[in-house]
Amino acid sequence: MMREAYDGYQVAGRLKVPVAAWRWAAASNLVPAADAGVGLWSRAVVEAIDAEAMRAALRRWAVSLWVCQIVSSRAVRAA
Repeated sequence: MMREAYDGYQVAGRLKVPVAAWRWAAASNLVPAADAGVGLWSRAVVEAIDAEAMRAALRRWAVSLWVCQIVSSRAVRAA
């Protein structure tokens, strides 16, 4: 029997991404909103998600955050 709805953990597993990456993508509206109930995504939506694009966006976000942290720490040391 095919699953008709997935929770965040199941989506992350199906897309082969860390759960944290899925949560970030869902919270930042990078992926469609849950459409099969609270915190549940339909099979059709999950199958339409481009996991590689999501991973690429997460990498860009992580690099941006890392750069901001470095700049911020240097500003604190300079003060």
